[in-house]
Amino acid sequence: MLAALALVVVAVLLLALLLPTTGITGRPTVAGGGGSDGSTPVSTSVPTTTPEPPPVPTRLTVTGGTAIAHLDDPVELIARVWADDGRAVPNARVALRIAGTNPGAVVHCVPATCLTGADGVVAVRYTGTAIGVDAMTVTVAGTALSFAQDVQWRESVRGAAVAALGDSYSAGEGAGDYEAGTDGEGGRCHRSAHAYGPLLVPSGLAFRACSGAVTGDLLGAGNAPAQLCSADCPDDVPAAVGPDTGAVMLTVGGNDAGFTQVLTSCIWISEFNLNYGRPGRGCRNQQDLASAVDARLAALGGGPSANGAGGRPIVSFDEILDRIHTLAPDAQVYLVGYPRLFEPGSGDCGLGRITVTYSGRSIAVATKITPDDARWLDGKADELNALQRTAAEKAGSWVHVVDTAAAFAGHGLCSGDPWINGTIGSLTIKGTDNIDVAVDPASFHPTLTGQQGIADAVRAAGFTR
Repeated sequence: MLAALALVVVAVLLLALLLPTTGITGRPTVAGGGGSDGSTPVSTSVPTTTPEPPPVPTRLTVTGGTAIAHLDDPVELIARVWADDGRAVPNARVALRIAGTNPGAVVHCVPATCLTGADGVVAVRYTGTAIGVDAMTVTVAGTALSFAQDVQWRESVRGAAVAALGDSYSAGEGAGDYEAGTDGEGGRCHRSAHAYGPLLVPSGLAFRACSGAVTGDLLGAGNAPAQLCSADCPDDVPAAVGPDTGAVMLTVGGNDAGFTQVLTSCIWISEFNLNYGRPGRGCRNQQDLASAVDARLAALGGGPSANGAGGRPIVSFDEILDRIHTLAPDAQVYLVGYPRLFEPGSGDCGLGRITVTYSGRSIAVATKITPDDARWLDGKADELNALQRTAAEKAGSWVHVVDTAAAFAGHGLCSGDPWINGTIGSLTIKGTDNIDVAVDPASFHPTLTGQQGIADAVRAAGFTR
């Protein structure tokens, strides 16, 4: 009996060891407190993570900017602040200090707070208002980080609202009242306040036309700054034509064709030249001269290349218009043609008088041109104007050809009301082979009234201001 009881006790003890402890309800219990339903949830432990410290600004990288900038176009620098471990530093305050020509320039940030964003980046920019050199320094508040760069400010390349370019017919040669610095030693451009450009646009005009200019002067093939210079303008010369330009007016091509030399060959001092009017003696019969003019006109029209009368390569009308359109895509171009110099059917045309000096005596001598030579010269002007029209048609509706031939009808040389100056000059005979000829450049150029006539023709072609 005792033995049997002992076996039961041993069995109970073994069962207690094998089964989990139960409470009153018979459910398993685990230390750690009970749930709302009387149960005791299993206890879990969550590992504790130490927060990563914020990145410390130890590096500054600045990109953008430029060594040369132009007024009206801002300089922008992109600053990036970051830590040694490569993480971006947000909310770092970045400043731009300016010393030099524009110390009081207003600095703008993006974002406007000048604090770096989540990517550690902020943009800073400013616009110079004076030509010169600035020293820019980018700093980060609370650190020794800095970046320095110099920028040289040059004149704007945005362009004027309206530009008047080209040769003496645009400059106003012959109309008088020339701008200071454009008349006399070192200044032969003879820009007149009475030229059609200033008459149409009294203020705010980029007036770059210059007497004697050829097509190469527009694109910069000569020694002087190109009339169509942009970023290559001298530091103190603003671009005449640029993105802000709405209209360009110009006359060009006559000097390339050599019209001045042709006129000189065609004019006869009637009282001294025994060949005047004889058959085969006119300038139109000088084969070398006529062939040279034809070759130059062909080059202006985009034909085989040729040098102009001054020896410089001729730039075609197509190239000039393409350059203008590249610089000023929204500009309307007014390509001003040349008037016919002579009135048709006027017979021998008296072009004025020049002073001839010989052996200490001076007399005024009449200059004339034969009807045949006058017609030939006017025909060459018509050919040049036709080339302009062809170039304009190829370019598109943004190019307008100004018909000055129609405007000057009835006002050529030898008419009762000429809008063109006749011959002005002198001839000094010092010996058989020593003759000095000085012809005033105002000769054969529009008078003040003629310039007003050109202005009216430009307006009739659609120009408004």
